[in-house]
Amino acid sequence: MEVLTDTKIRSMANSGSSNLFIFDAHRDAPKGFALKIATSGRKSFIIQYPLHGRRKRMTIGSWPTYSAVAAREAAHKALLQVSEGIDPIQERKSQKAKMTIEQAIEVFLEKSASGLSQEKAIARYLRVDMLPFLSTTDPKAVRRPEIITCVEAKAQKTPIAAKQLLTYIKQLFQFLEDREIVDINPIASLKASSIHVAGRKKGLPMKKRDRVLCDEEVISFWHNIDISGVARSTSLALKLVLITGQRPNECAGLSTFEIKGNIWTIPAHRRLKTEDENQIYLTSLAKQVLADAEIERLKRASRRSNVATDLMFEGPKGTQMCKSALATAVARKREILGNYKNPSGEFWTPHDLRRTMRTRLAALGISRDVAERVIGHKIGGMVETYDRYSYAEEKRAAFELWDEELIRIVGLNESP
Repeated sequence: MEVLTDTKIRSMANSGSSNLFIFDAHRDAPKGFALKIATSGRKSFIIQYPLHGRRKRMTIGSWPTYSAVAAREAAHKALLQVSEGIDPIQERKSQKAKMTIEQAIEVFLEKSASGLSQEKAIARYLRVDMLPFLSTTDPKAVRRPEIITCVEAKAQKTPIAAKQLLTYIKQLFQFLEDREIVDINPIASLKASSIHVAGRKKGLPMKKRDRVLCDEEVISFWHNIDISGVARSTSLALKLVLITGQRPNECAGLSTFEIKGNIWTIPAHRRLKTEDENQIYLTSLAKQVLADAEIERLKRASRRSNVATDLMFEGPKGTQMCKSALATAVARKREILGNYKNPSGEFWTPHDLRRTMRTRLAALGISRDVAERVIGHKIGGMVETYDRYSYAEEKRAAFELWDEELIRIVGLNESP
């Protein structure tokens, strides 16, 4: 047995030929609660319990989606059901089996769209534009051709809205797959270009965002985010996106384990688009933001009897903060952040902070090769094959130059 913390779990491995179970010795851990490490390296939390004379085992969820703290709480809830004579495994299966597509949509809207500025639009697309084309009420029985038909019908009148419809349907089924409500996402690989519209040579229009914050917007964001009512951890994560130019989900998932001195290394498994690690030089602004984040992390630990996770920016109940939390915060606080529509009718989003940093690097004279590596883009092609230079010093110079420029823009001397 061992006291399970997220820091310890990160370094744990399974070198054997069978699954490894490490039972939790933490004082808050229920009996039978453990970490399972598969031979593949996948880590998940389980709870073992006796019921009707048999010992059963239920998977709570994978790590780090579930932190050790959140998993313990879920294990306690499962054992509470056992004490009432309810098998939590069967209860989970029963709830999934009973769920209709209409109910699945409502769960998705509650969990993933609640509070977003486009919440009503998402609900309308799914309820009005998708549901009438489905021949079943069982989410598992929905087939790819039905989705294509409903999107193409929408595209006949409003191609841009049809592309948005496809985006929301894909998000819905990814949500259902993640929670094992459906076995597989039937449209995971369906592209907008595969949708065909009568009288049009191409499929759905591919509109690319080009939103970049001007100096006034950067100033308004920087000075107002801390007094906007947004959670402190969220505001710091958003600042880190602008300072480092990394993806919002990469900043939101930052852990103490990834920071060594002045270098932040984002591991390959957290960079799903490129599947390689990226090293970020931490400038004065970045280090100040992380110092403030560490204070918040320790405050959270003190509120739960000094049990700290290694996550710099936490979501609810010790879970990893997700990028949607950043987007929701920005959408809710547009007015105080000075986030108004540009001439193209677009508000800025957390990802636009990343685009702003990349655009400003070009304006500062940083070469394309260096700037792309700074924000972690994969170069690709023969250049990547033959150019194995690290560009570490060039990246460092670029980060420092942007740090100086950002300090100038927002009117700071040393601290954010």
